[in-house]
Amino acid sequence: MASPSGDLADVAQGSGDLARSCAEVELIFLQMMAALAPHEKVNLLVDDVETEQAVRRRCTFDGADNITFHHVKTVDSWIRDYGPNFLVSDRSDTAYNDWLFNAWGNKYEA
Repeated sequence: MASPSGDLADVAQGSGDLARSCAEVELIFLQMMAALAPHEKVNLLVDDVETEQAVRRRCTFDGADNITFHHVKTVDSWIRDYGPNFLVSDRSDTAYNDWLFNAWGNKYEA
């Protein structure tokens, strides 16, 4: 298995927890990608081609060509709650977390 590399992010969506501040969160995501992309690969999940094109138009920073877009429909940009987490040792050994998200102690329907 090839070692995973780069960062994984999901485009901020105008629903759920971010509905009230989506524009501000989008700007923060762009700033994060601008800081990361010149130095490492950024993998970005977007719902469709239209969303990819809208994001690409805003990626005018150095290293923007280091962003790989993946068309994957998601329901929330809090990818830390459902996305993969990988660990890579100095010897390139890999491991991952295989956990279930319980919606903050079943506060919400998961």
